[in-house]
This record gives sequence, C-alpha cells and structure tokens, in this order.
Amino acid sequence: MFTERLFIKQVKYPLDDQVDWLNDPRNTMYSEQRHVVHDKTSCANYIRQCSAFWGIQEVSGGEWIGTMAAHIDEYNEVAELGILIHHEYAGKGYGVEAWKAATDYLLKKVRKVEAGCMATNTPMTKLLKKSNYFFEGERKGHFLVNGAPIGLTYYGKWR
Repeated sequence: MFTERLFIKQVKYPLDDQVDWLNDPRNTMYSEQRHVVHDKTSCANYIRQCSAFWGIQEVSGGEWIGTMAAHIDEYNEVAELGILIHHEYAGKGYGVEAWKAATDYLLKKVRKVEAGCMATNTPMTKLLKKSNYFFEGERKGHFLVNGAPIGLTYYGKWR
C-alpha cells in the first residue's frame, strides 16, 4: 500500500527497531504491550498470529515509523486493526494516513473493520474519528492503569 507520504509493506519478520519500540513506555503507554518485555522471538511470535502485519515506512526519509496488525475473523467477515506509531512521529498525521489505507484495503476483504482502545487514549480516539469510525460502546473499567479502572472503547467502520 502507498499513500502520499507512506509505504506500507506486509512484513513476516520483526523490523530491526521493533523490539526497541515495544520496550519504550512512550510508545506503549496505552497498550497492553506495556506489561511485557519484548525480544525478537516475542515479536516474531506475535507477527505469526496476525492475519496481516505491516511495517509503516516514511517515503521521504525511508525510516520505519511504526507497524499495523490485522486479525481477521473470516467466518463473520470482520477485521480487528491495531497500530503503533513511534512517539517521535506522533501528531504528524502519519497514523491517520496509514490507518485509512489499511481500512480501505481490509474493507475489500471484510464487511467491517473494528478497533478498541483505552478510553483515555485521546490520540487513538482522534485517529478513529478522523477515519470515520463510529463509536460502538464501552466496557467500563476494563483496564487497570496505576490501580485506576479505565474503560475500553470500541469503534467500527462498515463497507
């Protein structure tokens, strides 16, 4: 997949910087990955579990700036999509750009794409709204962050 500023490539093995990204709390503060210390093996195991796993590369500088993962439920024609953008590239619209491209790609294969995030994850909530996803509901108090319960919000987009 290509966008104006990004090359989004399916990868089968961890990117060179992926372990460092996942072990940096600035990148995983809203992710359940914050509980895990990663290595190449844990990253490779995760990638194998995904229906699709993409590296996100900035076209102009060639830098890998993040990843996206899709898990497809073929029986129900639904895909769950997730994204990680390195904190140095956050707030520049790369996430929305990559997310829209992946959503368009997936909606050719499934009838619905969905995503969930911590209710306090303002960057992800903004990304989903800018990508025309609809709020579907919240599981109140699903996560514990520093001992405080935080909701899990769900969003979806249909073909």
